[in-house]
Amino acid sequence: MSKWDHRYSEDRSNLAYRRFPALIEGFGQILAGSSLLLRPGGVLAVTTRPFRVKGELVDLPGEVLAAAENAGLVLQARLAALLCGIKDGQLVARASFFQILENPTQPRRRTARLRERPRRPPGLPAGRLGPRRRRLDMRKRGRCRYPSRPHGGHRQRRGQAVMRIAFYGRIDDWHGAEMRIMKQRELCQRVLNPCEQITTVFFDVGESDLLPEGFALGRDGSMTDLLREARDPFRRFDLVIARSSDRLEHRGVHYSTVLLRLTTAGVPVRVARRLSFA
Repeated sequence: MSKWDHRYSEDRSNLAYRRFPALIEGFGQILAGSSLLLRPGGVLAVTTRPFRVKGELVDLPGEVLAAAENAGLVLQARLAALLCGIKDGQLVARASFFQILENPTQPRRRTARLRERPRRPPGLPAGRLGPRRRRLDMRKRGRCRYPSRPHGGHRQRRGQAVMRIAFYGRIDDWHGAEMRIMKQRELCQRVLNPCEQITTVFFDVGESDLLPEGFALGRDGSMTDLLREARDPFRRFDLVIARSSDRLEHRGVHYSTVLLRLTTAGVPVRVARRLSFA
């Protein structure tokens, strides 16, 4: 394995060598400078994670979010970015290498270089090794504008470009199906930006792709249709939203596989309600 540019510089003014308050102050300056490059409504994504100092958990994501708000950015979404690989078409979660180093209670081979690192004092809470980072999507204040696309892209509404959203809902049985699907859609609608609009509706009830005769809600298709259209360059949506990640599961297919298929096709996914990963 060949590596390059994987070490911090020897310049002691580098953020990597600063104490935590100075680190946050410096990163806030980076965010403020980056926000100047964003158009109104533009999104800045930052991946971060909590870390431990002498066994004490430090909420770095919270500090980054506070620095972003001071820089004039608004939180749009807080997501879990998995540290994972792909094996046989499935996502395989992997724990953070740095969290393994910070948690010496986990067995590992220690090279000569690692043996030089002091171990964390015993008796302090180790916590859990999370195979994920926090991804913070922050939006610049102002009117949202999305670029037009050669095949039509976003529709125009009152002179403002509209991001086309595909809603996907799923329930397990037919009891109160119409009302439950509508509640999922209303929850998703509440988290959309003013320049985002649900233009297509996909949902499933139970394991069947078919709806009974006389079903009140209209739809553009099932999960099968959603995945098929996502691969079409002339698809009718730019982003998929669901109530929560578990709603994306269908017919025994794990939601991580659905996420992989959609993102591979170039379609981002947003959830209105985050699940607990504890």
